[in-house]
Amino acid sequence: MKIHALKRFPNGSCKCEGCLLCATICPSQAIEVIVERDKKEPTEFIIDLKRCIFCEMCIEVCPNNAIDMVTVDTLSTCNPNDLVLNKKTLLSLGG
Repeated sequence: MKIHALKRFPNGSCKCEGCLLCATICPSQAIEVIVERDKKEPTEFIIDLKRCIFCEMCIEVCPNNAIDMVTVDTLSTCNPNDLVLNKKTLLSLGG
C-alpha cells in the first residue's frame, strides 16, 4: 500500500514551506498544517489516513514537491490513532 511521506532537502530540512495548499485542496480535509509566524517550515503536519481518500491532489498541488507517496509493507493496526501521521513520522517515511 502507498501512503504519504514528506521529503527533505539534501541539508536535512523539510521541503514543506507551510503554504497550506495541500490542506486547502484536500477534499476530505484529512490534512492539517500548523505554521508559526516567521517560520520557513511548518511546526506540525498531520495527515489522518482514516479520512484520506488517497486522491493524491495534495501531491499535485505542492509547489515544492514536498509530499510523496511511498510503499509500506503493512498498515494494519488495532489502534485507530496509529493512522494519524504526524510530521516526524511523515519525514521518517520520506527518507
